[in-house]
Amino acid sequence: MRKFFAPFLAAAALLLASAAPSFSQSKSQSHSLSSSSSIAEANASGNGYVRCQAHERHVEMMGLNAKYSAIHENIQQQTAGFVAAQQANRSSVLDVVTIPIVFHVLYNNASENITDARLMEQLQILNDDFRRTNADANGTWPQAADSEVEFCLAMQDPQGEPTTGINRVSTSVSSWGTNDAMKFTAQGGADAWPTGSYLNFWVCNMSGGILGYAQFPGGPASTDGVVCLYTSVGLSGAAGAPYNLGRTATHEVGHWLNLYHIWGDGGCGVDDNVADTPESDAANYSCASSHSSCGTVDMVENYMDYTDDVCMNLFTQGQADRMAAVLAPNGFRGSLRLSNGCQSTNPDFNLDVSIEQVLTPLGTLCDPTIYPSVEIKNKGGTTLTAVQLNVSIDGTSQPMYQWTGSLSFGQSATVALPSTMVSIGLHDIVISAALPNGLADENAANNSGNQAFEIMAGGGSTITVNITTDDYGSETDWTLVNSSNTSILTGSGYGNNESSTVDATCVADDCYTFTINDSYADGICCAFGNGAYEILVDGVVVASGGQFSSTESVEFCINNAADVPGCTDPAACNFNVDATVDDGSCVFPGCMDPTAVNYNPDAGCDDGNCEPGTGGCNGADYCGPGTSWDAATEQCVVTFPGDADFDGCMSVNDVLIMLGSFGSCL
Repeated sequence: MRKFFAPFLAAAALLLASAAPSFSQSKSQSHSLSSSSSIAEANASGNGYVRCQAHERHVEMMGLNAKYSAIHENIQQQTAGFVAAQQANRSSVLDVVTIPIVFHVLYNNASENITDARLMEQLQILNDDFRRTNADANGTWPQAADSEVEFCLAMQDPQGEPTTGINRVSTSVSSWGTNDAMKFTAQGGADAWPTGSYLNFWVCNMSGGILGYAQFPGGPASTDGVVCLYTSVGLSGAAGAPYNLGRTATHEVGHWLNLYHIWGDGGCGVDDNVADTPESDAANYSCASSHSSCGTVDMVENYMDYTDDVCMNLFTQGQADRMAAVLAPNGFRGSLRLSNGCQSTNPDFNLDVSIEQVLTPLGTLCDPTIYPSVEIKNKGGTTLTAVQLNVSIDGTSQPMYQWTGSLSFGQSATVALPSTMVSIGLHDIVISAALPNGLADENAANNSGNQAFEIMAGGGSTITVNITTDDYGSETDWTLVNSSNTSILTGSGYGNNESSTVDATCVADDCYTFTINDSYADGICCAFGNGAYEILVDGVVVASGGQFSSTESVEFCINNAADVPGCTDPAACNFNVDATVDDGSCVFPGCMDPTAVNYNPDAGCDDGNCEPGTGGCNGADYCGPGTSWDAATEQCVVTFPGDADFDGCMSVNDVLIMLGSFGSCL
């Protein structure tokens, strides 16, 4: 992440100056490339909040991205021609353009997950402000005008499916800067919907008290849109007065439609390229309605100033003309005219449940126990309250699962299915839906989805390294090594503001060291982009960071030993010191000599205590002649009656033995 220096500032200033066309009041478009002064000024005048960072982001892009600079200049030239023609021959026929909005609500906690009602308030504020139907409109400035721009909450998504126009994303990111990270799913945000058809509006927690920023026309499609601090959205947000009437969004959407700050981000002689807005030498704050600069009264009521929300109430006709230029059929945002995002979709069937995607399992896994999950969607006109989900793994059916809930038309749900164990190797899982609400599905074409996955031998864990670079990605490299200093993963050769995810799958229990380096010794956050790193073990974050100097190392250990069955009794011959669960296999010491008197056929190891045999009954295979082993009593029993001495024949000795036993109990 390289530091700015004087030659760079000069070059950026020249680039920015060349991008501004000549108007009746226009000069250079830039007066300062340092965002720090702007932030300090805003903090001094805005209760600790920074009103807007669109200009600073624009200047940064002009200096770093030659393509953006060239496109932006072409847009300004087209705008100048359009405005001149419009003012020379203004039509009285309104040409209202309706723009579909999708709100991407990024929340790290419940308070950031603002309600639908707040979002609808913001939508109404935009419509009132841009059509000049706002209740606080007045006649102070006769050039105030209807911008002929309206907004709708998107009713169908890029695939033509019904949508609420509100995309809620739970994120592990606690706050965001102005490096556009919130605009990428891979960085914890949400990817933009096609910007030729939608206005992408990200609502999130901005760091440093920044209320919002926007991308001017001409930037990359992947980052095109508006960003607002969640507390400044709608009416009476947590930001409170003076930014509690939703005018932050009005201001930022103005930038998105090619409006500059009303003072032109410079002193007297530096203009906003609009003929009917008086020049000003700087931003105005509070409600200084009588403030004058550059020989005229400042238009502090303009939405493109920095005044309080309650003071703002107008766009001028000249500003409306600039917005119309980018929304013209041949304008940079002209494709929005053709968007069908505001059109409602009607279901083709009453009962139609769709398997949108099999979410898990997928990829390479270490644990043979899998936890299937699936996204289902109601594409029917009847509210979906129940559906039967069937799972097949490698063609073998698993137990059926019955889902119950309530999904209106177009709504989706993620369903977790019962876990099951599979063998090591490649597998394919198929999940299908049937019997919505207990009846036949009227459209079976979308009822199933499948996913391939693999179980690796040996178990272990998966280490995931997520890297987001700053504005100077080439300065970053990193390594991950085990306790033997053997390299497990490495990363280098990154682009600017690039996101990357790499995995080390099924690694052994061990201690690992992650080391990240920055060749310019200023880390990857936060002065020149909000770079960050994140390390996860089996999906759980174990380390993260980004603010360091030349290098930073973090160590973490994995100890996920699975249950080990075996004999856990230390007295047993087969005691297993590694066993964690007794499997009933223990065998104990005893006499293992079959000729011994105390021979133990169940002994697992010899205890060295065998007693010499005497020819008597010493076990199943060693009973004397005329006898056999009785398993019930574990004794030798006579099989030749009268053979008391077990010698295999009747003799006087046998009679004497028998007589001698009279009066005694055997």
